[in-house]
Amino acid sequence: MSENSRNKKPVPYAQKSKLLYRTRHFIILIFYRIKQFRRLILWFGIFLIILAVAIFYKEVNVQLRSSEFIELLDYLSKLGVLVAVIRFFIEIPDRRKRSHYEAWGVINSAHGQRTSSGRIDALQDLCDDHVSLAGLKITNADLRGIDLGGAKLHEAEFQNTILHKANLRNSDLVKANLQNADLFGAKLEEALLIDANLQNVKLQKAKLRNADLTGANLQDAELSDSDLRQAFLIGANLENANLQNAKLHRVNLSGALLQKAILIDIELQEAILASADLRGADLTAADLRGADLTAADLRGADLTAADLRGADLTAADLRDADIAGAKL
Repeated sequence: MSENSRNKKPVPYAQKSKLLYRTRHFIILIFYRIKQFRRLILWFGIFLIILAVAIFYKEVNVQLRSSEFIELLDYLSKLGVLVAVIRFFIEIPDRRKRSHYEAWGVINSAHGQRTSSGRIDALQDLCDDHVSLAGLKITNADLRGIDLGGAKLHEAEFQNTILHKANLRNSDLVKANLQNADLFGAKLEEALLIDANLQNVKLQKAKLRNADLTGANLQDAELSDSDLRQAFLIGANLENANLQNAKLHRVNLSGALLQKAILIDIELQEAILASADLRGADLTAADLRGADLTAADLRGADLTAADLRGADLTAADLRDADIAGAKL
């Protein structure tokens, strides 16, 4: 054995595995991209055939005009079109299934990667085809701007994932884990977030109108300037959450935990806060006109300059609360 061969260091197994993993992901992504453009390629091919027929039509027609072969060709062409149409419709389920397998291949191959445009396209394609994404696990990823409106994301995991301005309208995120996710400006109108984990999530300027967050964990969440009008937050945990300047008109916060929450300049007109725990909450200049605060715990809360006109404070506990300048 030569001296060079003895001194040559073998390539570590981990490095080989990483190289093979990246190569596989690249090949899958290339095939997925080809699939996306195959309709365009097909129509281009049809265009070329039509162009060729138009160029050579006169010459062929002169030579074969008197022949019965023209009739046979005409019959066969019609038969061929009919067979092609029938085959097209028969193969629709298989084509769709193959497309879904390819999409899942792209998603799985991108596991562990921060960014992947192919993964976003694949997820959107599956969503458009109404494929269930329940239990999906994508963590520490960048999915900003993704359109998953109406998606079935029951018990999905998106911890530490960027979902800036994502469209999640009418999506099913029941029991989903979005801890530490960034949903700045996300569209979540009428989304189901029942028992979802939204601890320490960023939801500034998010649209959550008519969303159902019953039992959701929003502890330490950032919800400033968000729109939660007519949302359901029954029994939700909003301890230490920041809801400054948020819109909560007619929201249902019955039994919700709001200890030490920041509710400065918040709109809570006609909101339901019956039996809510608001101990130590900052409700400075909050608009609580017509709100239901029956049996609410407001001990030590700051209600300075708050508007409480028409609010129902029956059996509410206001011990040590600061109501200086409040409108009652």
